[in-house]
Amino acid sequence: MNHQYDVSVLSSSFRPGADIFLRGMRDQTFRNFEVIFCDRRYERRHNEVMSLASDYGINLVHAPEHRRNKEGYTSFCSGWNTAAALARGRVLIIVQDWAYCPPGFIEAHLQNHDVPGRYVIAPYLYMKVPPVKLKYDFDFTGQESRGGNCVTTDPVLDGEILDEVYPFRDGAFDPQWMAGMRPNEYPDQDTRRRPQGAGVPETYVHVKNESILRETFYNLNGLDERMERGKGPMDLELGMRMAENGVNLWWEQEALQIVPNPRPICRTMPWGSMHERLNGRWSYDDGLKYIERRRMEIAEHGDFRAKNPYDLWKLSEDLESWRTPQLIDVAPLEQTDAQYWKEQHPIWPDSK
Repeated sequence: MNHQYDVSVLSSSFRPGADIFLRGMRDQTFRNFEVIFCDRRYERRHNEVMSLASDYGINLVHAPEHRRNKEGYTSFCSGWNTAAALARGRVLIIVQDWAYCPPGFIEAHLQNHDVPGRYVIAPYLYMKVPPVKLKYDFDFTGQESRGGNCVTTDPVLDGEILDEVYPFRDGAFDPQWMAGMRPNEYPDQDTRRRPQGAGVPETYVHVKNESILRETFYNLNGLDERMERGKGPMDLELGMRMAENGVNLWWEQEALQIVPNPRPICRTMPWGSMHERLNGRWSYDDGLKYIERRRMEIAEHGDFRAKNPYDLWKLSEDLESWRTPQLIDVAPLEQTDAQYWKEQHPIWPDSK
């Protein structure tokens, strides 16, 4: 595999606001990297994003997902797989949107990949969000809980409330603001700490601050897009397949990522419910059952690749033209389930 860069930093976003992530990339001390920004809001802010990247001196590829769900549901797995397919770095570093990565972040990840077959997991700290700039008054009450039973968009996701690139009252994000931010930690997932270099359980995979060799990720065929067929636990499914395939999950304490927590401002794309099927979509519980079925299949047949209707190596070739700044037509990317999965890939409601 030929590599143009040592590292590709990937971010997949559906929220307004892009300056936090790009400012962190500007501040990196390691320079042989590119940024792949896979963006559900691509057509709304492409020119502004490319201009900001140029100002910051960042090698940026800005693109939409290779497939968008025409019914309006989330495309998390499609987004991360698109970003990985566009990447040309030896190592992929996954960064959540609204995350500030301090100087030295890339080196902290990269030092762990001289050994093949590792998936590096690092901590992230959620902070209170700085004051935002509103296009009109909006009541954010309940945004934090929208992920529990979410089947529609709202004015924030529809682009009516926040600027697409610069959502903060005081302008472009400044990391000096963080000195005045108050921690806003979540006890189950965001305070994760392990000894440096320790192994970690597969449940620590959250697709928020992690890294892997591009070749290893391609061989896994990326994330399983069946896991976006509702409130699917895509991260747990990926963690399971890596563990079953012998990928070593490895903790890197020094690659801390600081995130002004966007959840109370813009919660999530529509995906569904924890315990019941909404609009025919899998619930989170359905996703867990699917993971266990896949675990048994892997044990029986050894097939640990994601069951996507494409091969990630081939997708990478097909998307080569997207690595240019030319505006991409997103209309053909909107596909229904029937158009995308076709009869040879039935998935509802209990597909194997």
